[in-house]
Amino acid sequence: MSFDERGNWVFGVVTLCSTAAYFGWLLMHAPGSPVAEVQYQVPMLVAIGGSIIAGILGTIPLALIWREDCDKRDQRDKEIGRFGNHVGNSLVVVGAAAALFMAMAAVDHFWIANMIYACCAAGGILGSITKGLAYRGAFQRW
Repeated sequence: MSFDERGNWVFGVVTLCSTAAYFGWLLMHAPGSPVAEVQYQVPMLVAIGGSIIAGILGTIPLALIWREDCDKRDQRDKEIGRFGNHVGNSLVVVGAAAALFMAMAAVDHFWIANMIYACCAAGGILGSITKGLAYRGAFQRW
């Protein structure tokens, strides 16, 4: 397993956990009032910042354990990374377009922000899954 593949799994798990924690927190604080009235800004920023920090802290042990593999990237790693990023970024584009239309329709900021966050997180998770499957041979062979 290459260093990039290990890092990809860390990224996918961290993104999935932070997104689930955020939306779980959001739903826990919504009973009895409309969900759009929940103060979401700080928890969303904590989820985003926490996932960045957790991704970095999760990758450091990998770099220490497999020190010799950190600098080794072959053509296959680069192509898998590019392919997974293209697939994941497609959801980011969909989320940006949806948020744009929601803003034009004067939808509440809560829904626009959560649409952007959900699509970015889903894009990251989808890209990570795509890369994982590509590393396991489910896609084109290089």
